[in-house]
Amino acid sequence: MKKAIAVILTLIAALSLAGCGTPEISHPYTQEYIAGQGNIQGDVNVESFLAASEDFAIGADENGKAVFKDPIKALDTLKELYAPELKRVQEHNGLGSLTYSNYPSYALATMEPEGTLNEEDLERMLFVGSFFDIYENSFE
Repeated sequence: MKKAIAVILTLIAALSLAGCGTPEISHPYTQEYIAGQGNIQGDVNVESFLAASEDFAIGADENGKAVFKDPIKALDTLKELYAPELKRVQEHNGLGSLTYSNYPSYALATMEPEGTLNEEDLERMLFVGSFFDIYENSFE
C-alpha cells in the first residue's frame, strides 16, 4: 500500500513539474539581425543587449523579427542580472516569480515603470521592458 501511494505521489509530482518546463520556441533564430537588411524588421540596438551580457545575443526569425538566439538562456540571465527590477515589478503588480510561462504578465507590467525612479533605475527598467519585447517574438 505504501508503495502504491509513493508511486501515485511521484506521478503527481512529475505531472505538475511537466507544466513548469521550458516553453517550445515557435520562432527560433534563423538569421543574423542586421537592421535595414533583407527582411529584417525594426531597428533593435543589438550592441546594447550584448553590452549587458553575451547571453542576450540577438538574431532574427524567418520573418525578420528580432529574437534571442537562445531565449531560454536569455531569460535565465535576465533573472540573474536584473533581479531587483524583476522583484520590483513582481511586488508592485502582485505577480508570482518570473517563469517561462508567466513572462507575458511581466512584459505588460514593465511597460510603464511606476513610482519615483532615479535615472539608472529607470534605464534598467526600460531595458527589462525592451527585453520582453524581443523575448516574446520567440513564442506564439
